[in-house]
Amino acid sequence: MATIKNDWLSKVNPNIILWGAGIWLGYKYVVSPLLETVGLKDSATDIANNAAPVVAGNPWTAAFYQSPAAKAAGAYLFTRATAEALCKTINGYQGLFSDNFNTAFGVIQQCKTKSQLSFLCDVFQQLYNGSLYNFLKEGNNFLPWFGMGLSAEHIGQINTYVNNLPNYRP
Repeated sequence: MATIKNDWLSKVNPNIILWGAGIWLGYKYVVSPLLETVGLKDSATDIANNAAPVVAGNPWTAAFYQSPAAKAAGAYLFTRATAEALCKTINGYQGLFSDNFNTAFGVIQQCKTKSQLSFLCDVFQQLYNGSLYNFLKEGNNFLPWFGMGLSAEHIGQINTYVNNLPNYRP
């Protein structure tokens, strides 16, 4: 067997490799999750939720239920009074130290079609001058610890439910 005189690997200090591996593991398993928890870095779930809140169309906007396709299909909507009551319920889901996901998700589950959700978003926009989806994600931002919105996992559950709804008719 021939020996290589200029073997670069034999000249590398093994401590450098160990330090490099330690720094990488520390960042991946300690620093990165800590930054995600504090909110300074988006998690993979946050990135997925920001990229595509819904699969087809965007029922989180009023344009969905006002579209020609919705009108042609005879979109199934709430009454105005029902939508306002649901908006008031969902507006009160936030607590001082914790949010009540079940209240927010319960209101969303009242929607049997994407067009109903779209109408609900329109009424929420008119009542509170803000997007319902952003309110669920970010809260009302009243105080730093109060109103930070639902977790990425909860937003993912809501998006999964909404994606499985029929567009216009139950």
